[in-house]
Amino acid sequence: MTCGALPSPPATASSAGDSAAPGEAGGFRARKRSLSVGGENACGAFFARQIEQYGLAAVLTSPVATCYFLASVIEGYSPESLLFYLEAEHFRGAAFGAEDRRARYARGLYKAFVSSRAPLEVNITHAMRARVALAFRAALPVPAALFHETQAHVYALLEQDYALFRQRPLYARMMDALASPPSAAAPRKDARVQHARAVAAVHDALTATYGVLALPASKARLVQSEVPSFTKFADMDLTSADSRVALPAWLCRTTIRLLDTALPASLDDVHVHFSAAVRSPPTPTPKLPSKQKSFQRLRLRFQQEAPPAAPDTPLAPPLPSSVKSRWDALWSLRRRKP
Repeated sequence: MTCGALPSPPATASSAGDSAAPGEAGGFRARKRSLSVGGENACGAFFARQIEQYGLAAVLTSPVATCYFLASVIEGYSPESLLFYLEAEHFRGAAFGAEDRRARYARGLYKAFVSSRAPLEVNITHAMRARVALAFRAALPVPAALFHETQAHVYALLEQDYALFRQRPLYARMMDALASPPSAAAPRKDARVQHARAVAAVHDALTATYGVLALPASKARLVQSEVPSFTKFADMDLTSADSRVALPAWLCRTTIRLLDTALPASLDDVHVHFSAAVRSPPTPTPKLPSKQKSFQRLRLRFQQEAPPAAPDTPLAPPLPSSVKSRWDALWSLRRRKP
């Protein structure tokens, strides 16, 4: 979707059909890849207007807005719904080189989100969970629409989370971030600042809500793959039984895929990485000629070595008023003589 293109009108129940993907009913479809610097950042005001008009469906088209919404659901202790929706959408449209890779990816999502023993179990019915599990027992290839029913159910839950998101300060921060246009002089720098602030909101919500101050050491390796195999040691954090380990791993993977910015590994990285992206570069010191530098050094040395100046005092005490008036009279008489 370009900046000038308008979304299609909301589809009705009769026109949408049973084959419509979750999130397409509002005229939008959730993005699977991040937007370029000239895309979302150049059309920030356009995205802000579409979010006001189309709500959640438009939020899921903007990687920056999705990160702010992710921070909101983390504060509401329900990040698994949005994480599963994004991964199911990616699973539906990802290109797999072989069927065994698709099957491993599907089993990893089932183990992380759908199973009754999943660390980030989504709120779905037992019948939905059983139908997904039945697909793995069949001797047929895993279909691309395996999680379609579950994803549609989770999208309805996200609509409720979005209603709460609109009442939180994070929503105003998101709209301000989208509405502020990048400068023409440094658009890429402004994009990095915008991305850093969005990812910082996710990190702050994770720290404040779940008390996670450090990410797993394998985060740098597990996020490099678009389709994790869930067989390597680096992928084990995604399906860890401990939600305090699995959640940061999925969050880091999500921010990498949306904004190409990983979550900071610790609080020290927050101050180093994000403050460097947000703060403006220092003003360079102007170069002075050599003679002017010498003059400044001499003046500074003279100021340091000079004794403190004494207060101004009169050389003699002032004359009394009577004496002063007599001398004034004599001086005036002398001036009158021819």
